[in-house]
Amino acid sequence: LVVDQQSLLVPLIGDIDARRGERLRTTLLGFLAAQRARKVVIDLTGVAALDTHAIAHLLRCVDAARLMGARVTLSGLSADVCHAIVGLGVDLGATPTFTTLHDAIDDARAR
Repeated sequence: LVVDQQSLLVPLIGDIDARRGERLRTTLLGFLAAQRARKVVIDLTGVAALDTHAIAHLLRCVDAARLMGARVTLSGLSADVCHAIVGLGVDLGATPTFTTLHDAIDDARAR
């Protein structure tokens, strides 16, 4: 979803498997190129759990978007998702994270 001329919102619902992760990355990169967006909010509110493979796909999306010059923010991280990410030793230090979509959008607009 296009939020404004330079921002994209990517709401995720359900499980993220290999096929869906690849489709997500391809679609996101296509939108970034077409819209020339510089900000992306990936909302995980609808994702109940992330396994190792799902986190890897998500991080590939984040990395690919950064390579295209976009600032990626993650929102809607549940306690279970946070626990899974930390448990795997994944460092999201360079990626802003927010508990709510509202806070992530406010942050994206402010930058």
